[in-house]
Amino acid sequence: MGADTKYSELEEGYGAAHYLNEETHDVGTPYGDIRVSVEPGCDLKKQKDLPVILTYHDMATNHQTCFGSFFGLEECQVFKELFCIVHIDCPGHEEGCKEVKPKLSLDELGEQVGCVIKHFGWNEGYGKVYAMGVGAGCSVLLNHAIKGTNQKVFKGVCLVNGSGSKAGWREWVWHKMVTNTLWLQGMSDRAKRAFLTRMYTHESIDANEDLVEEYGSALMKMVPQNVTNFMDAYIARPDISDELDYISCFDALHFAGGDNADFLWHVKELNKMFPLGQSTFLNIRECAMLVTEEGPHHMANPIKYWLAGKGFVMTALDMRQNRAVGEM
Repeated sequence: MGADTKYSELEEGYGAAHYLNEETHDVGTPYGDIRVSVEPGCDLKKQKDLPVILTYHDMATNHQTCFGSFFGLEECQVFKELFCIVHIDCPGHEEGCKEVKPKLSLDELGEQVGCVIKHFGWNEGYGKVYAMGVGAGCSVLLNHAIKGTNQKVFKGVCLVNGSGSKAGWREWVWHKMVTNTLWLQGMSDRAKRAFLTRMYTHESIDANEDLVEEYGSALMKMVPQNVTNFMDAYIARPDISDELDYISCFDALHFAGGDNADFLWHVKELNKMFPLGQSTFLNIRECAMLVTEEGPHHMANPIKYWLAGKGFVMTALDMRQNRAVGEM
């Protein structure tokens, strides 16, 4: 299993304007290659001794459209000094991809995360990786972390609208409606609207025409079958409450998009699954799924305080008072 390293030039646009000339690696796994991208401003070789932030995006997004706004914030540039930030794209969700076969399960997607960690040597030592996931990406990361001794690799997890519970009936109905639309009509206006209202609040959609146009444009570049594959893996997720109860090597910081009652419920339940004292929960009321894009400034300071509690040194300038946790 090898890795193909290259640099790609991406168009400026939705949530990802700073992803120009990014370093990418195609890492081999038993289920095919997986695309890994290094955050601009980070360097795998020069930062090899630093801890790693490893991200995984939600369905119908990729690392550019899910994390671009957050890591592009001025107040988040300090993270690039303290960590090497690396993004994993779910198979078939990277720029310029084609239809991917076969369909992978959540377990297999989690195994691919392990392959990436092993490939770059992050499994050597203890607590090298800080994981950051959004939506379905949270389940992929947690699915890997709870298996065997994998938890020793992780020092902490930051989860945005994650879930440790099985999908409920409303989620199944939404899933069937969207996947049937993708199968019959492709990435139609109906499918795009379904994803748009999952990712953003109605207030943001109504007030920001550019947001609607740019996210719609990003969706049109995605292969419908690849999006369906990731959705099918996520909807079949198991309940992991028993496994999380035995987590001892890492803690969790949770963000909920409180505008959606279902997202909020799942995050609250996931927060309770972790052992007492190992989990912190924050509700961002004016956001939906993509808090990283819709309200990234709400996340910056809580993450800084969380990391400061782990021994990372940040100056008072980094802890922006106008973004204080109490103002949320």
